[in-house]
Amino acid sequence: MFFYFICFFIFYLFFAVDEQLEHWAADHGRFVIHYVLSNSPVGWTGGVGFVSKEIIQEHLPTPADGVKVLLCGPPPMVKAMGALLGDLGYESPR
Repeated sequence: MFFYFICFFIFYLFFAVDEQLEHWAADHGRFVIHYVLSNSPVGWTGGVGFVSKEIIQEHLPTPADGVKVLLCGPPPMVKAMGALLGDLGYESPR
C-alpha cells in the first residue's frame, strides 16, 4: 500500500508534520509527497498555485476501489477539494 500526499501551504514553513512525512518517505519508501505553495520563495521547485484537477491527476493514483483520499485544512479548502475529487471520480469525502 502506498500513501500519496499533496500538501498545500500559503507560505512554506517546515512544520513538524512535514518532518514526519519526509521521515516516513525516506524510511519506508511508500510515501509520495508533493508540496504546493500559493506564495513560493525564489528557487522553489515544487508546485505553485492552488491544488487543481491537473495536480490531482498528476500526483494521485486514478480513482479505484481501495483508493482513499483524506482531506484536512480550512473548511473552504476541504469543500473545494471535495468538489474537484468528485469531478474526477474519486469517492466523496465524509
